Amino acid sequence: MKKLLIIIVLLVCGISFSKAQGIQGTPDERAEASLNRLPATLNLTADQKAKLKVIFVAQVKPIDSLIATMQAGGDRAAIMPKFMELQATTDKKIIPLLTPEQKTAYEAYVKERMARMSGR
Repeated sequence: MKKLLIIIVLLVCGISFSKAQGIQGTPDERAEASLNRLPATLNLTADQKAKLKVIFVAQVKPIDSLIATMQAGGDRAAIMPKFMELQATTDKKIIPLLTPEQKTAYEAYVKERMARMSGR
C-alpha cells in the first residue's frame, strides 16, 4: 500500500512537472485578459476598450519573445528592464485614450502594479 501511494505521488508530480506552463491563449484572448485586469474604476467605454485591445494585441508578440528568452535560460536580470520598457511604452499609448479621471485611476493602478512587481 505504501509503495502504491509513493508511486501515485511520483506519477502526479512527474505529470505536473512535464506539462510546462507555456504561454496560454491566443493574442485576442490574452488582450481580453489584459483588459479584464484593468480596474473597474476606469469605467472604460466600448470605444476605449476596443482601442486598448488593439494596443494589448500588439504587445503580445514582444512579450512572447521576452518570455521565450527567459525560458531558454536568459538572464532574468537583463530581461526585466526590457519588460519594464515595453510596459512603459504601452502605458504611453494608453494614457492619451483616457479621460482625466481615468488617468488618475490608471496611474494609481500602475503604481500598485509596480509595487507588486518590485516585491517579486
